[in-house]
Amino acid sequence: MNILILVFTMLSLLTIMTYTRLQTFLDSEGMHIEYEGYMAGTERQNIDSLEDRKYRNARLKGQAKNSSEEAADEETAFGQLNILPLLKKPASSDQADFSMSSGRIGEIAGILERLITILYSKQNFYAEVAKEHPNLSQELIYAIAQAANKPLCDLKFTHIRDLANLDFGDATLREVFYHMLSGAKPTYRADETGKQRLASPGYPSLLDYLSVKTTPTPIRVWLARKALIQAIFRDPQEVLDRRSELYKYLKDEAITPKGADEDFKRFSDPVSTDVDLTMLDFKTSKTRPPND
Repeated sequence: MNILILVFTMLSLLTIMTYTRLQTFLDSEGMHIEYEGYMAGTERQNIDSLEDRKYRNARLKGQAKNSSEEAADEETAFGQLNILPLLKKPASSDQADFSMSSGRIGEIAGILERLITILYSKQNFYAEVAKEHPNLSQELIYAIAQAANKPLCDLKFTHIRDLANLDFGDATLREVFYHMLSGAKPTYRADETGKQRLASPGYPSLLDYLSVKTTPTPIRVWLARKALIQAIFRDPQEVLDRRSELYKYLKDEAITPKGADEDFKRFSDPVSTDVDLTMLDFKTSKTRPPND
């Protein structure tokens, strides 16, 4: 009898210990799952916050901080092409008519067409499609305008990144547009000695050259990148060289701001008749112009 009591006691103790360990395990796993969920959410918030800071600081990257007057200048004129009018005007049902549009729409389309050709015509993703689409840059611009003005398109275009949400009807054009917006970083490959060599120089994102501003915003030639300068001027290298020289003069105070502005305006010789001088701002400053 005593043995039976002892056996039952031992079994009871083992049952209690087993239950306790099981409960501890379940509690631990529950906390672990909750912790992983919390960390995943926190990580996502941190990534979003980091991307937001990157975006907010992108325009100021590599630029010197100068006087409040210069800061005000940067807010009223940008080194990008403002394409908002292109996105707000319904595209004609005829692509040829649209590409020949007069006025500001035609000016924007003309510059954008040349810019796309300069940036991507030698890239494989573009060149392969261009074999079947000889007017690929025009087709892309027309497709952008059509997609932006679809009845069901609810994009507000408050930021240039909204272009990535356009719904193209043509899968081929959509793929090309995706590559243009994404850009590609340079890639490197080790040679026979183990030294890293440039395998592909990559290409920039089209988003770096465009803006969407609700107010008429001229292109700040002083802050415009090389490809955009090439899409506007007959002699882009002369403009780029003189811009670099004037920056050095301004930095060393060897020329007055007014004198630099007047000097830079000598290059108001657009690449074609579809560029109105009201689209360009030749104001200079001590902000370092981009090198690429």
